[in-house]
Amino acid sequence: MGSNRIIWLMLLTGIFNVGLWSQSFTGSVNGHVSDASGSAVGNASVLVTDRDRGTSFRALSDGSGRFVVTALPPGNYVLTVESPGFKKFASEGFTIAVQEQRTVNVRLEVGDVSTTVEVAGSAALVNTTIANLGQVI
Repeated sequence: MGSNRIIWLMLLTGIFNVGLWSQSFTGSVNGHVSDASGSAVGNASVLVTDRDRGTSFRALSDGSGRFVVTALPPGNYVLTVESPGFKKFASEGFTIAVQEQRTVNVRLEVGDVSTTVEVAGSAALVNTTIANLGQVI
């Protein structure tokens, strides 16, 4: 009888601990990179930079133009995208909160890579991938 209690206690403790381990204190940015015609741009270099800490996180868009940058600590970020034959894209600053999944779709313009297209006055970035958001404490 005593060994059954110990087994049940171990199972219950393990179940509750799994819930604690699954908590995330970071956010992510995902999106789609396309050209002016709407075609996907693969292998585009995506750089997400934390403006306050000066740290950067890199990713490449896949063959369908999709990218994901995960494990971003809460903070203020800028997203830049580069691909040969296109002008460099730089977003306005945006904030990532705990467990937030931000979507930023990028449309690259044909041109010299040394030219930067800065997006200003864009529509508010809307989270369409998750219904619940964390809170920065």
